Amino acid sequence: MAEAKYDEYRNALKRMKVGESFFVENQTPKDLYFLRQVARRAGVKIAIHKVTNDEIYQGQSGSRVWKEGLTDENDGL
Repeated sequence: MAEAKYDEYRNALKRMKVGESFFVENQTPKDLYFLRQVARRAGVKIAIHKVTNDEIYQGQSGSRVWKEGLTDENDGL
């Protein structure tokens, strides 16, 4: 049951392309630790950075989450 709780997050992270990001208002990277764990278990590398004035949601503070990794699966070979 606990695994099903995070399926939505896991699937969303897998669908994202490398370099894409999303913003989480009023949350620090520490608050999003669970998301880092979900990503790790799904084999997805992410970066979470604190933002005091988001470039898209101007004036908002929170955290921005980016999907990281190789742009082509063959780049690492």
